[in-house]
Amino acid sequence: MKYALYVVFVFGVAIVETIYISTKGLDEIIDHSEYYSKLLSIDNHAYFDAVLVLYRSLGDNLSLTFNNTIDFYNVQRHLIMLAGLIPSFIIFKRLYVVTLQAVGIQSFEFVLLMLSLSPLLLYPLGYDQLRWWSMAIANLSISIVIIIIYNTELAEKLMDYFF
Repeated sequence: MKYALYVVFVFGVAIVETIYISTKGLDEIIDHSEYYSKLLSIDNHAYFDAVLVLYRSLGDNLSLTFNNTIDFYNVQRHLIMLAGLIPSFIIFKRLYVVTLQAVGIQSFEFVLLMLSLSPLLLYPLGYDQLRWWSMAIANLSISIVIIIIYNTELAEKLMDYFF
């Protein structure tokens, strides 16, 4: 129960922090064009629409995300991504099941796995949703490696299952 409350607390803090940043943003500190120019001077890969996320209201960001989501090009990109990730999703699902059977939901390992998906909290606010998916999958992979290194019992169960 302690770990479940911890997960709820951390996700709650992450949601509040995301809402706070999305509503306060940088608009009071620096103009969006000036900030975009600074980003371009550091790295030439900044996107103007992605920078504007920091300057729009929460409602505007949600509306933009919804409109981008139903756009044919973005739907096509997401479907291609999901189709390509089906094998990974199957493996991750089985890793979750084996982990839960081995250590239970009230464990550090489960909390770590759940928190590794936290970049998906930014999905409704961001302009580049595929980035949040890639960060969540990378976090999940790193979390699984950490769990396997520090929990030999679970590592043995995973080895038995997959090999």
